[in-house]
Amino acid sequence: MLRFLSFIFVFAFSLLSRAQVTGVVIDSRSRQPLDFVNVFYEGKNVGDQTDETGHFVLKEDSAWNELTVSTMGYITQKIRLINGKKKNLKIKLVPEPRQLQGVTITAKRTKYSRKNNPAVELMRKVIEHKKINDLHSKDFFTFTTYEKMTASINEVTDKIFDIDEGKQLAFLKDHVEYCAQTGKLILPLTVDETLTNTYYRKETKTEKKLITAKNSRGVNDLINTGDILTTALKDIFTDVNIYDEECRLLQLRFKSPIANSAISFYRYYIQDTLAYEKDSVIDIGFVPNNMQDLGFSGHLYVMKDSSYQVRHVELNIPKRSDVNFVTNMIITQDLEELPTGERVVTVNDMLIEMQLTSWLSKAMVQRSIRNFDFAFAPIPKQVFKHVKGTLYTEPDATMHTDDAYWNQYRKVELTQSEGEMGSFIQKITKIKGFKYIMIGMKALIENFVETSDSIQTNKFDFGPINTIISHNHYDKLRFRISGLTTAHLNPHLFWSGYLAYGTANKRFYGKSEITYSFNKKSYLTREFPKNNLSITYYNDVQSPFDKFVPTDKDNMFTSLKTSKVD
Repeated sequence: MLRFLSFIFVFAFSLLSRAQVTGVVIDSRSRQPLDFVNVFYEGKNVGDQTDETGHFVLKEDSAWNELTVSTMGYITQKIRLINGKKKNLKIKLVPEPRQLQGVTITAKRTKYSRKNNPAVELMRKVIEHKKINDLHSKDFFTFTTYEKMTASINEVTDKIFDIDEGKQLAFLKDHVEYCAQTGKLILPLTVDETLTNTYYRKETKTEKKLITAKNSRGVNDLINTGDILTTALKDIFTDVNIYDEECRLLQLRFKSPIANSAISFYRYYIQDTLAYEKDSVIDIGFVPNNMQDLGFSGHLYVMKDSSYQVRHVELNIPKRSDVNFVTNMIITQDLEELPTGERVVTVNDMLIEMQLTSWLSKAMVQRSIRNFDFAFAPIPKQVFKHVKGTLYTEPDATMHTDDAYWNQYRKVELTQSEGEMGSFIQKITKIKGFKYIMIGMKALIENFVETSDSIQTNKFDFGPINTIISHNHYDKLRFRISGLTTAHLNPHLFWSGYLAYGTANKRFYGKSEITYSFNKKSYLTREFPKNNLSITYYNDVQSPFDKFVPTDKDNMFTSLKTSKVD
């Protein structure tokens, strides 16, 4: 009897522990669960239909690596399953394209009239009522923003799964994941998280942003570019505020679909009346009059009541727009009503697919923003004095790296690959010959080479690398060795300097600088805010114009001159 019960227990446990593929299927626009959707392994006679909550359950087989998801009225999706990855999927089905009010897209112009057009009349009221949602009419306001930005290699091919386990790059296939928005395979390389407080005072029309925490994982740990990469991405992929007349994005200016002059710029079509997260809305499709103009195409979900407030936004770039490196863009925003009546953006998601040239890998940037804790109480003047400039970063912002801290504020969960970014980078560094590749990349990109294998423990940097060999009319050929200490040696006390030798005059030159920072630094003294005391010894030769050169005077590229210097 004991053996029999043990057998029953083991058998039951094996059934319960059998690997399964589970998930939920929702409408990409309304986010409502879809029932009776077919989810199956094509050609295997194994499948399931979603229930009324959109959920499905399928058994997992390591030999079956692709799911097909289809139902009437939606574009069929093929989803690649990755061995070893969590099989709890969230699948967003995109509705099949519909004709706009009987308008068929052809090579010929279609007749469009703004007169007696119900879509245009509705949009006029939306534009008239948008002022009530402007928080700048308040005496004060503050809110907190959580932001996650991920950069990935896009459209990874299935061949990556054929890499033998013994090969050096076999670990890459464990880091590849499925993108729910596009249905493509991606390889995340970096993920940056930022926590920001925004403050506004109407009396002085002052708006300031205070970055309280920053966390970076991935390739940024290998190449210490500071905030250069993240700042560049944020400058290109900026926030889109539809309440503005123009939205700055991709370093270009796009006309907002609810700008005061939008009626003459866009064509509007009433699509449908539907329910969006329990709200009754009117779906308005829009496209630019000229598809080559810098405007958006997409959908506005307008509340079906007298408020005429925008509830949800979907923005895309028309394929004929002159944005060279962008192949696809998806921006979705949710606007929720505050107790005071304004409707503000609480969810702001952006996905950009791009390719700079045909010989470079395709890339994807995903940016998820969540705004919360809106308040309108008076803000002490000390807050505005503390935040110098329009954007200020707390000195200890980069110190918050543990998950315990971020779990308090993280409004968008990290994917499995994003959460395992640390181990992914460790595996990259163990590739044979990778160390020498990094030295070359650091010399070209970062211009400094660390003396430690990890930036987190590195105490001394050699560089700038581009000053090792240079030439000037006085010294002729010149050699120099430079370096500086980091905050990992001492977060307050720093040294930097160099020793140089001129071959023509056989002279040695040098510079030595000791800096005390009253603020605790995370890596280098140049981090803001700067509150430093420095003592410098300097013995060198200079040309009169050296002080006007924006780079180091010994930069090897300044040796290349088109005219004689005497």
